[in-house]
Amino acid sequence: MQGGGNLSIILRGEYFKPEDEIIPYWIDYSDFKINGEVIFSETKCICHNKPFKYEIQVSDGDEIEISVSWKSHGMGERILENEAQRKINELNGKLQQTYAQKSEINQKLQKTYQEKAERGIEIKELNADLSRIKNSRTYKLARALTA
Repeated sequence: MQGGGNLSIILRGEYFKPEDEIIPYWIDYSDFKINGEVIFSETKCICHNKPFKYEIQVSDGDEIEISVSWKSHGMGERILENEAQRKINELNGKLQQTYAQKSEINQKLQKTYQEKAERGIEIKELNADLSRIKNSRTYKLARALTA
């Protein structure tokens, strides 16, 4: 059975979507050939959402040789660097927030320790006063009279 049809070739860049934002990742394609026929030789800058599309008619049993050269456009690395830097900045912000919370907790702890120490001093002073009262002649006389 002999038949034919179209062979669709689509050159794209990588689909890069960190979080909810699609970021174009450009690829420089050049020297695109099909069966030795030059489709384009100059560099074409292509991303996922702006692909290069090419169709060729084929028949059953046709052997197709496709060759293409490509390299990252350079924007991709910058985009990845920018994304990494954005995440680093976001983490630094969270770290600063954590340090601020830690500082606030430390201040509350210091206040609690100070209040505890002040109460401890008050108790020591009250115990000293009680000891002085118990050692006073008036206390001893009153105790002897009430006993």
